[in-house]
Amino acid sequence: MTTKPRIPVIAGASLIAAPLVLLVARTLNVPWPGDSGVVKVGRYVQQIADDPVRSDLGAALVLLGAVLLLPAVLYLGAVARTRTRRLGAVAMALTVVGCVGIANVGAVSAIDRKIVQHSPTPVAVEVIRQYDANNPIVDMPILLGVLGFILLAVCLFRSRRVPRVAAILIGLGGAATTITSQGPIRPLLLTAAGILLIGQGWLVVAARPTADPQASEPPAAVAAHR
Repeated sequence: MTTKPRIPVIAGASLIAAPLVLLVARTLNVPWPGDSGVVKVGRYVQQIADDPVRSDLGAALVLLGAVLLLPAVLYLGAVARTRTRRLGAVAMALTVVGCVGIANVGAVSAIDRKIVQHSPTPVAVEVIRQYDANNPIVDMPILLGVLGFILLAVCLFRSRRVPRVAAILIGLGGAATTITSQGPIRPLLLTAAGILLIGQGWLVVAARPTADPQASEPPAAVAAHR
């Protein structure tokens, strides 16, 4: 039987706000093209140059979404540790690292915008190609975060304190949101954040207290039931 956990206000707001902000961020931020080829990076640079304000806003929202996700994963990690303490602690730590990886993506996007702003296009393309390709500062935290969300889903599933479908959606959505942080396909980015929003939103809704049907009945009716 599933026991509904009480969700603190900050955690509940974070569970909803983080994927929502990331969803908006991913409609604005220019996704990394997937490799450091001259043609693809050239298109990436051109997209940033064509709408720098949108690029700046998207990068800022990616950073904000990563920060908002931290209270959510800390709460989920606490729930995950109720039955599998060690594995839950590992999952929580790795998902926090994943949040750092997502934040790094936003930071790199902001840096790319500055490079494009202050450099001729050929120079910007070459500089971005050199430091964005296989960037361990971004890649390693993201990979660890993916593993963290998978372990988190397992622990939440076994905790019996979270609807099991919600646990699966949180794990799937969190892992997909983390691995697609850089891109390259925008519909996949949006789908991943949407799955995370559904999973975490499901958890928040399921945790809402249900009304006691006897609470609205007069004392005489309650006594009659007894």
